[in-house]
Amino acid sequence: DIVALNDDGSIEEFTLSPPKYGMEYCQAEDLKGGDAQENAAALNHLINGVPSAYREIACLNAAAVMVLHGSCDTLRTGIDKAHQAIDLKEVKRNFEGYKSFTGAAHE
Repeated sequence: DIVALNDDGSIEEFTLSPPKYGMEYCQAEDLKGGDAQENAAALNHLINGVPSAYREIACLNAAAVMVLHGSCDTLRTGIDKAHQAIDLKEVKRNFEGYKSFTGAAHE
């Protein structure tokens, strides 16, 4: 369940249903991290657009931030924007830029 504080001070409770947003249900095990090598591989798959529960939860989280920021009106729009950013390799370019800026080691 999700609890939201509205602009007018009222509180709203709702359940997030993945199919409503074009996503499938997943198991907690699908999102469980692993060691550094496994997590790096999962991130690499995410930024390269490989479909997975990890990608979907990342898009949902990004959508929530976009709604809170005001750059999207709905979670659905934010999810679509996040998918598009991954599919157009914008996420990968930004991540590579971040790695270059910080001097992070390459794969």
